[in-house]
Amino acid sequence: SFPTRRSSDLELVLVDGVGPDLAEEMYKSGFTSLESVQQSSVKALKAVKGIGKASAEKILADAKELVIKE
Repeated sequence: SFPTRRSSDLELVLVDGVGPDLAEEMYKSGFTSLESVQQSSVKALKAVKGIGKASAEKILADAKELVIKE
């Protein structure tokens, strides 16, 4: 059976390069929203299973370009 997806995981997949599995790992590591990624650092993102330095830099840059409409 598949783990239950949270609505916040779906928000994380808006970031280029983040699929459902990576979103789940990010969620487990404390990245519960797009805003939490935007306010993060490459070092913090690298601590997530499956994210290396290059991926962390790309995820952070892409996340900062996204603006959630209020």
